[in-house]
Amino acid sequence: MPIRRGKVLLATFSSVKPNEYFDPTCLIRPGEHPFVKRETWVNYAWCRIEPLQKLKNGINAGLFRLHEPVDQSLLARICQGLFDSPQARPVHRAFYLVNQPA
Repeated sequence: MPIRRGKVLLATFSSVKPNEYFDPTCLIRPGEHPFVKRETWVNYAWCRIEPLQKLKNGINAGLFRLHEPVDQSLLARICQGLFDSPQARPVHRAFYLVNQPA
């Protein structure tokens, strides 16, 4: 998601679990991304804005793992879901609008 003034908007993927709530706004099926092994949803309630350097430091320290980037089609669905999901917060929508990719 967008980067602005050294900050990034992060979206969390969560596995769909039987008898547990999930936001159906943006479902990702196995095969749509190598990381996704079972039906997954974008948890817009857990989006957050973080300093890019914090992510770089976490990667360098082995706290975070890099995965393959999502393709343009999936990225477009994730970004659209930011506006369609009742769980998304206005501050995250505003950050995206100001920083949306060209």
